Amino acid sequence: MSFCLPEAFAVPKLTVHPEGQLVDGQWFKLVCLVEENLSEASLRYGFYRNGIPLQSPSHHSDYISESACLADSGPSHCKVTGSKVRKCSNQLHLSIRRIPVSKPELIIQPRKKLIEGDAGFLICSVSNGSLPIYYQFYKGSSMKLYWELSNSTKLVYNIEGISRRDKGMYHCSVRNEVTGPLHSEEVEIIVIVPVTDAVLISRTNGTEIQPGDRLVLRCLVREGTEPQFIWCRDNVPLRNGSASSHVTADGGELVVHSFRRDNVGSYHCAAINDGTNGTIFNVNSDYIEFTLRARSFSKEIAASLVPVLLFGGLIESVWFIHRRRDTGNSSTVSQPKRSQASGEGAAAGNLEYAVIGAAHNAGECH
Repeated sequence: MSFCLPEAFAVPKLTVHPEGQLVDGQWFKLVCLVEENLSEASLRYGFYRNGIPLQSPSHHSDYISESACLADSGPSHCKVTGSKVRKCSNQLHLSIRRIPVSKPELIIQPRKKLIEGDAGFLICSVSNGSLPIYYQFYKGSSMKLYWELSNSTKLVYNIEGISRRDKGMYHCSVRNEVTGPLHSEEVEIIVIVPVTDAVLISRTNGTEIQPGDRLVLRCLVREGTEPQFIWCRDNVPLRNGSASSHVTADGGELVVHSFRRDNVGSYHCAAINDGTNGTIFNVNSDYIEFTLRARSFSKEIAASLVPVLLFGGLIESVWFIHRRRDTGNSSTVSQPKRSQASGEGAAAGNLEYAVIGAAHNAGECH
C-alpha cells in the first residue's frame, strides 16, 4: 500500500459531473482537482476504481466515461504525482442506477412483402435500457423462433430463403435485470409466390360450338399469390362486360353467352401477379381454337316443307278434278248429221278426234 505525503502541492479532490444519481448509459466525468501547486511541479493524474487503474497516469486531470455501466459502481479515487511526491484524493462512491428497458420495435427488412426465395430480416430494437438485454422472436402469439442475451440495443434475426410457410404475424419481446418482458407490436410478413403453369380449361364439350350455345372457359394456375387474369381472342385482349360475354368476379372464368360468328377464334388466358419494386410475373396458357358448327338443314327443310307440299298437293288435286271435269264437257261435241253418202267416213273421222283429244288432256294432267 502506497502512502501519499502532504508536501509540494495540495491534496487532490475527486468530483463527478454531473452530480447526483448516475444512470446506466449516461455520460459522466471524474475530475481530480489540485487547488495549490507551490512547487509548480508537472503533475500526473491517475484514476482508480476499487483500487484498479482506469487508465495509465497522464497530464489530464479528468477521466471521461461515454456510457456509464454497472461496472462503474463502487469507490473511486485519484492519485497525483509530482516531484517524486504522490498524493491521494478522497474516495467517491459511484452508484449507477439500472435503466428499465423500453418497449421494443420490430421491423422487417428489406420490406414487409417478400418474394419466395428472398432473404428477410427481423430487427428488434429498444431506445434505451440497461445491458445486457434478453431478446425473443415469435411467430404468431406464442411460437418461439429465436432468443439471445445481447449487449446491444438491437438484435437481428435472419430468415434465409423465405417460403410461403413464413407468411404470418411476428413480434419480439425484451427484458433486462430491471424490467420485462415487454412485447413489440405485431408486424406481418407477406410472401409473394410467382404465378406458374397457367392452364385453359373448356367447360363446353368440343371446339365446334353450335350457334347460340354457351361457351365457358376457366383459367387455372398451379400456384401464385393473388393472380389476375387477362383473356384474349386471336391475341387481342377481350373487354370485360361486353354484350356477348363477361368475366367472373375473380377474373378466372370467361363466359360467352351466345356463341356466334363474331366469337370464332383462338382463345388463351394470361395470369399475372405483382412482385416487389415494380416487378410483375406472368404466364400464358395454351391456345384453344373454337369454330362455329354448320347447321344440318336437310331435316329442318323437309320438316318445314311438309305443310307447303301438303297444301300444294291439295290445290293440285282440286285443280286436276276441276280440269278433268272441264275437259270432259269439251269433248262432248255435236256430231254432224250423217249423210247417207258419207256415213262411214264421218264416223271414222269423229273417232280419230276423240282419241287425239284424250291423249292431249292426259299430257296436261301429268
